[in-house]
Amino acid sequence: MIKMIIVDDEPLIVRGIERLVNWGKLGVEIVGTANCGEEALELIRNTGPDVVISDISMPDLSGIEVLKILNKENINTKIIFISGYQEFEYAREALKAGAFDYLVKPIDKQQLTEAVNKIAQDKQLTDFEISFLNDGEKLQSNGYYMFLNCKHDLDHTFSEEEKEIIYFSTYNIIEEITKKYAGHWVISKNNHIYVLTYHEEIMELEHVKNSLPTDIIESVREATTQLLSIGVSEVVEGINNVKFAYEMSNQVMEKEFFYGHGSVFYYKEEYTSKYKLEKLYELQENIAKEIIKFTKKKYLENCEYFINIIKEIALLDTKTIIHYYISTINFIEKDVIKKGIEIEGINLEELNKKLNAVHKFQELKNLMIQYFLKLYDKVNHYVEVKENQEILTVREYIKKHFRENILLETVANLVYMNPNYFSFYFKKQMGVNFKEYLTDIRMREAEKILMTTDKKIYEIAEYVGFNDYRHFSEVFRKTYGKLPSEYKQKQK
Repeated sequence: MIKMIIVDDEPLIVRGIERLVNWGKLGVEIVGTANCGEEALELIRNTGPDVVISDISMPDLSGIEVLKILNKENINTKIIFISGYQEFEYAREALKAGAFDYLVKPIDKQQLTEAVNKIAQDKQLTDFEISFLNDGEKLQSNGYYMFLNCKHDLDHTFSEEEKEIIYFSTYNIIEEITKKYAGHWVISKNNHIYVLTYHEEIMELEHVKNSLPTDIIESVREATTQLLSIGVSEVVEGINNVKFAYEMSNQVMEKEFFYGHGSVFYYKEEYTSKYKLEKLYELQENIAKEIIKFTKKKYLENCEYFINIIKEIALLDTKTIIHYYISTINFIEKDVIKKGIEIEGINLEELNKKLNAVHKFQELKNLMIQYFLKLYDKVNHYVEVKENQEILTVREYIKKHFRENILLETVANLVYMNPNYFSFYFKKQMGVNFKEYLTDIRMREAEKILMTTDKKIYEIAEYVGFNDYRHFSEVFRKTYGKLPSEYKQKQK
């Protein structure tokens, strides 16, 4: 049985996790619960659990502080953190401190089950002297080891029988190939084929590191026409580090998500990003600005750039990438709402589930573009409706008051806009500037009065808002090609 404790300062959440899953059926025994960091630390020391499900933020010791203390005391308990979106950076710090996983509240049953199951599976591989045996051989205490993690990517177009045949053939091919190398152990687990290689000399194993993966890929492709992805650990010294090599081979296989199937991925501990976290905030602000400006092309360019750069900032960690994506959608929503744009928010829980369900980075990228566009459309629709209402208000006002001395500032205040912005906004919406539009309204009315009444020119000028009838006549001539008196004479 896997021993587990649950930690949260809210008793309701503790009870909820206890009841969320049939833990006994999964082979998990809950050996205790705690409501604060200090209590959790004491409980872990006393019960030695395999896994702890813990809130990050607690009143005394935070979950991260508990984890750091456990690391110092060499207590090898796996911790799954739970957090809210607002605690995102806190959660990232937890990963750096060595957390096994973190989940977002409200907790998804499937994600929690998968995380605990993975810990249970890893526990089965703790004793490598038993797990990786071949013909009764034991692993050597000294010398150097390296892990290869080999995986097919067979989709639904293959029947289960075809998959089994390909998998069986691949296993036999790998067994045959590894015979020409030094110590080797091959084991099948969870549709992966692991190869553990050994040599007394580190240089010999470094040579194997460069040649064995290529030999396996080429031989499998020739025999089955299928590609393999292979994750290769670093070379480690001594039996005590074999499990670390195994974990490296699993971790580096996550690169397949980003770079596609059919390659060899080498683990590199020193991998760092050339971008700092401040770049995230800069990109978020750029996207928020573009969505307000409504330059759709530039907006999408910034979104795509953001999606790719975040991959580097998050050091190719899928969960961190997803959280950055979600936090950015959340940031943009709050930013546009702060600017007075009322939109219905994106369902972040639904987005989180969809993002976690994809199997390739391109799928993740396409999905994020869809959601960025969805957000853009929501904002754009709201603004279009609001602009239509504002323009209608302005036009109605001008229609009623065109005879008066209407100032641009007066109309701008009517729709709560800065006069300079209103001038730009009005021309964008109407195709002419405010003065031209007002003049056109006045001239149309003047022409109608001129042709249907016997009013004098100065009376018409005054009626449509001109104080100087000479200026009125000149504007009329520019509009209709003739002075008012000539225009009337010609129309008779």
